[in-house]
Amino acid sequence: MIANMARAGLVTLIGILSVWVPTLLFAPAIVGAVIGAAMVVVGYAVLKLVLEPVQEQRKVIGRVVAAQSNFANVNWLWSVEKQLEATDALRLLSGELQGASRAVLLYDIATSLRFVPSRNAVKRASDALIGWSNTVSGPDTAEGEALMRGFRRDLARSMVELNMDWAMKTTAEEDLWVALAEGRP
Repeated sequence: MIANMARAGLVTLIGILSVWVPTLLFAPAIVGAVIGAAMVVVGYAVLKLVLEPVQEQRKVIGRVVAAQSNFANVNWLWSVEKQLEATDALRLLSGELQGASRAVLLYDIATSLRFVPSRNAVKRASDALIGWSNTVSGPDTAEGEALMRGFRRDLARSMVELNMDWAMKTTAEEDLWVALAEGRP
């Protein structure tokens, strides 16, 4: 009877070892596969939640720069259609700029790492775009012209921060943006 119990125990031990030993041999491969899959998921999340929104924000900033060139000489002498086009484009860019900034996950951390411009710079640029769009079809007076130039100057100054050229920000660069905003060569 004891011999039968010993034999049954030995058979059970052999059965357990025959299942667990191959599993233990493949454990490093299984762990590696799980870690690899986790890295792919984390990488994809970082790509979709951080990097793509930052790239979209930079594209919008590029469109703001293009709008500065396209509408640099907009004034009350333009046709009503062109004035409306400029007004709509500037307002749209203002909204896109704010929206693109809100889409970036962990924006404050990205700002401290200097991956994105500060919220204040985005707000100033957005406000300047709205102000400029409001003055495009305003009264044809010296005050109206001065107001438009003021908004364009504010936008130019905020663009220095938005362009994120941290190493190249100089007073000369800011002066160049302001000169472009004022229509000077």
